[in-house]
Amino acid sequence: MCALASLSLEKTLATVMRRRVPEHVLQLCAAQDKGILENILHLAQQVVPELNITLADAHKHGDVYVVRVPASTTEIAVNLSQLREIEAYSPFRILDVGVKFAGDGASVVIRVATENRPIAFSEVDIVRISKRGRPC
Repeated sequence: MCALASLSLEKTLATVMRRRVPEHVLQLCAAQDKGILENILHLAQQVVPELNITLADAHKHGDVYVVRVPASTTEIAVNLSQLREIEAYSPFRILDVGVKFAGDGASVVIRVATENRPIAFSEVDIVRISKRGRPC
């Protein structure tokens, strides 16, 4: 009887059904940015299951979308490896991923560059490393 009590239709459907990103978040985006922003939010939901993307909120600051995804529980544990996994999805578009604690609880904040923002990166080539001996 205890095993049946732990089953719930909500939990079962949550694992099967994909949560939807709110329309007001996607309406903020340009057409070419909607797909990547939606994919980033779904990935964040997958990596950090405590997040609730249906409550996500976003605003545009210049050529950057700032998206806040609140936690669905009062306690949330987010590891650095989880944040790096979100960032690794699109390292040129995702500028920053962090956790914010406010009066209404914890949330993950993701800063995503628009398509028009210039990509900034640096490249370093190490040609040769030599060890010089010290004179006696």
